[in-house]
Amino acid sequence: MVAGWVRFTKLRTRLDRFVAVKFLPDDVAGNRQVLERFRREAKAATAVYHQNIGVLHDVGEENVPPADAISVVRLLIERQGLAQRDLIPQFGSESAVSMFLRGQRKLTLEQVRKLSSRFKLPGDVFIRGL
Repeated sequence: MVAGWVRFTKLRTRLDRFVAVKFLPDDVAGNRQVLERFRREAKAATAVYHQNIGVLHDVGEENVPPADAISVVRLLIERQGLAQRDLIPQFGSESAVSMFLRGQRKLTLEQVRKLSSRFKLPGDVFIRGL
């Protein structure tokens, strides 16, 4: 994986399946060599079939704005059927969860670590937009 590539795993879809999404951040997306390598890796991945390796379904070019931390946490709460109180171990209190979701409070580094661990996502998913 080229440095600077970001990969999210285990994002639940509308079809109630887990998927992996890999994308290039803006700072490397315009680099032709990086784009070619990205495409070569995608083609190589389609040639592999194994029960423990996911199937590549699509490669495309889209401008997707990065989601802010509040939107990510709200999506995870919704998709996993959680209530705010379920995040008390990550935030310390229900009021801290509520204040964060209302935009009245930013995440601490410790909260980012705990959210990352709970949802099995890279910490930078929760840092964007802070």
